[in-house]
Amino acid sequence: MPDLSLAELLDLDRRHVWHPYGPMPGRQEPLVVEAASGVRLRMADGTGELIDGMSSWWSAIHGYNHPVLNEAAREQLSRMSHVMFGGLTHEPAVRLAKRLVDISPEGLEHVFLADSGSVSVEVAVKMCLQYWRSLGRPGKQRLLTWRGGYHGDTWQPMSVCDPQGGMHELWQGVLQRQVFADAPPVAYEESYADQLRELIERHADELAAVIVEPVVQGAGGMRFHSPAYLRVLREACDAHDVLLVFDEIATGFGRTGALFAADHVGVTPDVMCLGKALTGGYLTLAATLCTARVADGISRGRCRCSRTGPPSWATRSPPRWRTPRSTCCSGRTGRPRSSGSRRGCARGSPPRPTCPECGTYGSSGPSVSFSSTAPSTRRPWRPRHGPPCARACGCGRSATSSTRCRRTSRVTRMWHGSPARCARRQGKGDMSVLVITGTGTEVGKTVTTAAVAAVAVAAGRSVAVLKPAQTGVRPDERGDADEVARLAGAVTTLELARYPEPLAPATAARRAGLPPVGPHEVAEAAAKLAVEHDLVLVEGAGGLLVRFDDADGTLADAARLLDAPVLVVASAGLGTLNTTELTARELRRREIGFAGVVIGSWPESPDLASRCNLADLPAVAGAGLLGAIPAGAGAHSPVGFRAGAPGWLAPRLGGTWDADTFASAFVP
Repeated sequence: MPDLSLAELLDLDRRHVWHPYGPMPGRQEPLVVEAASGVRLRMADGTGELIDGMSSWWSAIHGYNHPVLNEAAREQLSRMSHVMFGGLTHEPAVRLAKRLVDISPEGLEHVFLADSGSVSVEVAVKMCLQYWRSLGRPGKQRLLTWRGGYHGDTWQPMSVCDPQGGMHELWQGVLQRQVFADAPPVAYEESYADQLRELIERHADELAAVIVEPVVQGAGGMRFHSPAYLRVLREACDAHDVLLVFDEIATGFGRTGALFAADHVGVTPDVMCLGKALTGGYLTLAATLCTARVADGISRGRCRCSRTGPPSWATRSPPRWRTPRSTCCSGRTGRPRSSGSRRGCARGSPPRPTCPECGTYGSSGPSVSFSSTAPSTRRPWRPRHGPPCARACGCGRSATSSTRCRRTSRVTRMWHGSPARCARRQGKGDMSVLVITGTGTEVGKTVTTAAVAAVAVAAGRSVAVLKPAQTGVRPDERGDADEVARLAGAVTTLELARYPEPLAPATAARRAGLPPVGPHEVAEAAAKLAVEHDLVLVEGAGGLLVRFDDADGTLADAARLLDAPVLVVASAGLGTLNTTELTARELRRREIGFAGVVIGSWPESPDLASRCNLADLPAVAGAGLLGAIPAGAGAHSPVGFRAGAPGWLAPRLGGTWDADTFASAFVP
């Protein structure tokens, strides 16, 4: 089919595509998305971006276009996409099942892989019904749940969704009639617990299972309830010989502040359903886990699904769990905000411990801007791909719809704690991030970064240097980050990617057949370093708008995600006024903090153009001149470099350099 115009695409969509929960043809024109990265959706009509506050119905837990997940998919598809699972097996599915068993509540030992969350609930219900039939009790065939729930749109799941006022009300009288308790209160109430106990006892002879969404009802309106009710259900089911099913399709993988909602009270269900975030939203995959007791019963029958356990799905999932553990909180998550499970704990229950790194999520208090010695306040950090602690309360505060970025930047601000807060929680004091870019290549970014780092180290600060993408350097050669460490001394360095050809990172990655590093990965890496260091220097590409990836991600995007100021390194000679002004204009257009300008290589005998530029740069840039690094400074010995660095940088960067005094010696 030839390329379609936007109008043609919308016309075909209206005539042929049936969107969920809408009529056919649709009565409202949908928004057309042409690309997605992180939390942002780029619109095909050129109007800008949306922030996806729903994270694709709670599935895209790490955002869109994540390089780890992209690479996992490419690697597996190149080997094997799908084989039937009957009589065959493969390593990705086996590893996935073992991983699920390892991280799920103790006692869940067996895993059935399916193709969607709704199907996993179908499987769970079939398991429970078949279990009782195998024990000679076929009369136990009804389910109990509470109102306000949602479990899917296929047949059995619809029967345990709220039958009144919901999207499945049409099917009353057709679906099997189940037993419904009132919707659970937010706080623990003994009277409601008694209602649950009484219903289970009264219907025990006909109940196959109790099925609930634990801790939060997603589609029911993001309604939280006390996790103590889960223990009530477990005890009542045990007392009256009823199976317990937790539908953790939306709540699993950290959405409620624990890895699984069941973990809040240490309860193990007989059956647990997982989906959505299982693959980070990339593909449809779900899992139904059960105990050995249930498996022993249902193994007397058969349960099958034509697309169970495909390698491309199974391989996607383990990286999805490794990814959050590589960020701020090493995979640990804390409690949701007060509207969540902590407020709903049973009387006398101890509160969940706060994440030791990030504390309570959602605060939009000030964090700290760059200064090598004396920080000042700025807006909070808001990465495109948040660490798991920042995502843990996402379902409790998720926006009900995506709206224009400019109006909803506070959505991501509300969800994320800042690195400054992470650092203070650990007793490390204040924290800063500075992004360093140039007006071109070979202007002295690396030596300027080394000078800033050296001054900060001399002041007693712990410093990390992040190099997003190193190009034109072989694996056995020293890169820019290594050079900074050599000159500055005791700094931590991190290089996210290395490409052999000296090209723009996106081009170099594509030609090398390697995954690119986008701005969201830069923000994540900087956030992790910020937890452990007082100062993080992000030494970027040879220009603010140099492309990092095929989604047109740039260093400017990374700076905006980090809400960090940018220090611009400029050359001294002809052309620098033009390139510096263009860079300054772009920073202001994007509302990115402009720290100032440093001349990265000041000649020993400056010509007339260099001396005139020295006088004109502050006015052209609209920002202060914060230093001049002498040409050849990188060739100094480390001791000599560290001794000279304070004299090359202004007090704002921790040095002693004075712009007026310096200019008086050269300006004609």
